Amino acid sequence: MIKLYNQKKDCCSCTACMAVCPKKAITMKPDDKGFSYPEINDKLCIECGLCTKICAFQNGYSTEENLPEPHIYAVRHLDEKERATSRSGGMFAALCKWIFTEKNGIVYGVGYGEHFRAVHKRAENMREAFEFKGSKYVQSDMGNVFSQVREDLKAGKNVLFSGTPCQTAGLKGFLKNVNTDNLYICDIICHGVPSPMVWDDYLTYLENKNNSKAVNVNFRDKEKLGWTVHFESVTFESGIKEFGEIYTHLFHNCIMFRPSCENCKYTNFIRPSDITLADFWGIGKAVPEMHDNKGVSLILVNTKKGEDMFAAVSNDIAYKETVKEKCMQPNLQHPSVFSAETDSFWNDYKANGFNYAAKKYGILNLKGQLKFKLKMRLKFKIKVRERIAGNE
Repeated sequence: MIKLYNQKKDCCSCTACMAVCPKKAITMKPDDKGFSYPEINDKLCIECGLCTKICAFQNGYSTEENLPEPHIYAVRHLDEKERATSRSGGMFAALCKWIFTEKNGIVYGVGYGEHFRAVHKRAENMREAFEFKGSKYVQSDMGNVFSQVREDLKAGKNVLFSGTPCQTAGLKGFLKNVNTDNLYICDIICHGVPSPMVWDDYLTYLENKNNSKAVNVNFRDKEKLGWTVHFESVTFESGIKEFGEIYTHLFHNCIMFRPSCENCKYTNFIRPSDITLADFWGIGKAVPEMHDNKGVSLILVNTKKGEDMFAAVSNDIAYKETVKEKCMQPNLQHPSVFSAETDSFWNDYKANGFNYAAKKYGILNLKGQLKFKLKMRLKFKIKVRERIAGNE
């Protein structure tokens, strides 16, 4: 009987194995932490082995099309409205506009499903692609997107696909025998993917606390303090908008990530995509003239196709080329280091639920909330002083 992985750290849930199965014998099932893994129906499986051969996470990914070294840029969209609604500099918005208007194509990105569940979706215009903008700090549900991309390519459509590097590598592996001349791929510099179950429980906690349903979420809200400060926000039917960092704190502590993130194969400059998108942390020192706390994208152009994509949107962006040494983020060097309390966090979570675990390992307590309010006040005062001094 075929075995898809030996340990959970060997599976990133890209869904390539499910998509390639000729008998539809593989389905994705969540475990007790909310992470999905492939499950084989023994009665349907013919042991053809395609699922194990296609796994880019375990077998490696092709770098044949990569440039000897990526071209590296700091980028800001020239349209301030686009930048304001993006998490960094708005480069993805520029690429979406290009694929729709110049290529009459399709965009695949991460939007929202029921109860703001992160899901990969297909968009045919900028209105549909709007929800793809902005970071989603949770693993997305891929559904049958890989098969949809294949059908679009076979129909001669141009396709822009965006996702984590493990998702993009999985897609390329799945499309190995398909003409991908019309496929354009973007990945992100990924810190790690948190559990969808934790995200859902956190949102439920906030809804119960406010006695109102969530109508909008923002994993990193620029409204109050700009781009460099990381606070999440949730808006409710009641009209209340709550800022916080409970979920953000757990995210940065690397305590609720998928096991495979500790074994990530993509924390380097040899990317499985045409273009890599990220926040340009350290922009104040690397390219100070572009820093205004409204967001700057770090862009790695990895392939010849990526060069063509960058050139195609160059009239919509301001950019400046830079070098590796000025953008050396941790996740371009090594996988995120999991918290030493990860196992105990999950044990407590499964035994006592989100509220208990968030209080014990996060800032869901009186001391943490007071600290958050003081931090917000201090950051706001600093922002006001910068405006008065004319530094923003």
